Amino acid sequence: MTKSTVERYIKIKALAERGSPGEKDVARKMMREWEAKYEGIAAEAAKLEQTQRKAREPQSTKAAQTTQSAWSPPVGGNWENIFRFASMAYETFNGVAQTISNALYGKELAEADTEIKGYKRGESLYIRVEVPLDVAQEARGLNAVQKESFRQALHDGIDNYLDAMLEE
Repeated sequence: MTKSTVERYIKIKALAERGSPGEKDVARKMMREWEAKYEGIAAEAAKLEQTQRKAREPQSTKAAQTTQSAWSPPVGGNWENIFRFASMAYETFNGVAQTISNALYGKELAEADTEIKGYKRGESLYIRVEVPLDVAQEARGLNAVQKESFRQALHDGIDNYLDAMLEE
């Protein structure tokens, strides 16, 4: 039995003692399995823990005061909550990234394939937006975010054209 095996057993034991209810149950089951597989592992773990505890004991009272006041993170933890949080964060970021990607697609479709033209006839100013038939058909199939982005890009194009004409 190797030292790393005993150290892993000690970590499992710590989870069995200080983990969340689900972690404790799984860790206890693993401890029983390891004790059956590796005869004498519990005794070896106790010896190693004692050796490690002695090595951590402070050499002077000043070191003891420093050690007692220093914060140390808890051993074990609630991994279910950590993974649940990580999963929710990933889903949120993924959703935001998809929404941005969808909006960008709608905007690029409007900017690349449509044309805004204007002209004067008599006393009137005419502004014409040319949208090719295939772009119009593709725009019908866009999702809500893409359609809104497509519309906004067209509105921005018309605004820019009007601003340019009014400055002349």
